[in-house]
Amino acid sequence: MFKKLIGVFIILTPFTSYFALSSWLRLPVLLALVLTVFFLVKIIVTKKLNIKALMVYKADLILISLLVLIWISWLFGFRAPRSLNHAVAYSFTVFFYYFLFRVIIRNERISSKFILNKFTISAILCCSIIILDWVLINLFNIGIRDYFVNVENNSANMLYFQRAFFYSVGGVAEEPGSMALLLNIVVPLGLLNYSLDNKQNKVIWLSIAYILALFCLFSTAGIINAIVAAGLMMFYNLLRSKYIRVKLSYIYITILGFTGVLVLIIKKPHLFANVANEVNQKLFLSTRDASASIRTETWHSSLRDWQLHPVLGNGPGFGVDSYGTGYHSVYLTLLADVGVFALALFILFLFIHLLQLLQLPKSVSFFTGVALIATILHFAVVGDFYHAPFWILLILIRMLNIENKSLPATSNENINHYSYL
Repeated sequence: MFKKLIGVFIILTPFTSYFALSSWLRLPVLLALVLTVFFLVKIIVTKKLNIKALMVYKADLILISLLVLIWISWLFGFRAPRSLNHAVAYSFTVFFYYFLFRVIIRNERISSKFILNKFTISAILCCSIIILDWVLINLFNIGIRDYFVNVENNSANMLYFQRAFFYSVGGVAEEPGSMALLLNIVVPLGLLNYSLDNKQNKVIWLSIAYILALFCLFSTAGIINAIVAAGLMMFYNLLRSKYIRVKLSYIYITILGFTGVLVLIIKKPHLFANVANEVNQKLFLSTRDASASIRTETWHSSLRDWQLHPVLGNGPGFGVDSYGTGYHSVYLTLLADVGVFALALFILFLFIHLLQLLQLPKSVSFFTGVALIATILHFAVVGDFYHAPFWILLILIRMLNIENKSLPATSNENINHYSYL
């Protein structure tokens, strides 16, 4: 029963908008609280806790130091009620999504395979909802988000986004950008699960659904980050390889992708031109694009605000309290709100996990690398890291690293001789 609850939590972690009770009580938050209660009750009843589950790593000390700086910044910052809310939100995210969940899966002896299986279900569920919602709103003017998204501030949970050529959808998250960030985590992990099981047909179908879902979201950052992350991991694996193996499924996906783009150019030249123009405007922060111009303005504001208190920042939540929308960047938010040392600690924390990822066999590192690198890139244009899939991804990377080291050396060596393209 408890293991099933853990699985449900993993599956529904991207559902930050559906079934939300308030701007803070999102579904992943509620499930994390329920999971915690069940875990504590189980520990009290059974009087058993695996001491190894409480193990702390060097990277954890960096994260704890970051939390300490956040609370020191709050103490010396602008001290508004919103600042306290943000400090608590940082602490909740790190404690529940990272530390406590890691203790739970260790104590329950949850394997990486279990987590990958649940992310596969989540990936299929998210892609299906996104594609179905896109079809219904654009072809039949029926919006299924109306039945699930009913939070205090609708502007923070936009139902649909008007493009020049169609409505883009928000999936199960607040809006297209945040959904693309979450999709770029859960789908690559789902693809990794199928790839490890050698289910090439399912790899192809989930990849097609992934491409279609990204198009339905039409988040420029989501699309570009996924492409860049995949390109970087492919190049890195090539550098590590003695031989190159070309997977037939990847050839099929590439051919289908190029064919789709070619058909779009031939059949709908105006649509393709509009798409290319919108991507270009956002990529180069054109003032003609509302999203790009807002980011340009808030990024400049973050640098000005950081200069006021460069060491400890202005206090957590200062950007949101001052401008309503915040700074639209995790890195600039940490810089302006909490200071330069907090930003340095967070970047160091990410770098350690990236190094751990790069030590994995190529068959594993490619998909996990796409998920992590796409997220790191996306954090440059979104304002918070309150995303449970991101923290579970970090836990998963360490788990995969430990499991890989426990394999025979000859097995690891054979895997790493090849680059799977």
